Amino acid sequence: MARVGTRIAAGVRNGLLRPGPDPTYADGDDSTWMGVDWPAMTRRVTVGEHEITVLDTGGDDERPVLVLLHGLSGRWQNWLLTIPAFMGSHRCIAPDLPGFGASSLAPEGVSIRGYARVVDELCHSLGVRRAVVVGNSMGGFVGAELALSSPTRVDRLVLVSAAGLSIEYVRREPLLAAARVLSVTGARSVGYS
Repeated sequence: MARVGTRIAAGVRNGLLRPGPDPTYADGDDSTWMGVDWPAMTRRVTVGEHEITVLDTGGDDERPVLVLLHGLSGRWQNWLLTIPAFMGSHRCIAPDLPGFGASSLAPEGVSIRGYARVVDELCHSLGVRRAVVVGNSMGGFVGAELALSSPTRVDRLVLVSAAGLSIEYVRREPLLAAARVLSVTGARSVGYS
């Protein structure tokens, strides 16, 4: 029987265990993300009762800000392939939402509305007044809630396979679904094919 060995490269920086880059992480030929010094941009921030791990590429106040929200059971690293494409033109902020990745979960747990509140408070603590919010899956649901609860914080909202509104719901309740989309986006009309 053959033995399979696994080598894990790791280091400690900013108080967090950091695995080294895994070249097999993603499909495709773009390995740009492997050349980024991720630990230098990652830190822990206290937001209310939560210790949040956040990646913040920083930058001057003139650049637009992207807030990238991962999905259920995700973490900021879900955006490793996306962030390098925007780092030169945007300040990118990607938190581990409470209870995911390296962020703590409050004893009482968190709701979608609670996650939106945490993201709003995180933006405030990082000096971000307005941002383009990009949410994947549950992160899309959180982003939509943030747009509803703090509309002055969200400049634009990008939903990527967002939770909270399925095509089945759209087919079953088209008027309610349209009203929900309109309330989130502020659009005057909505359609699907």
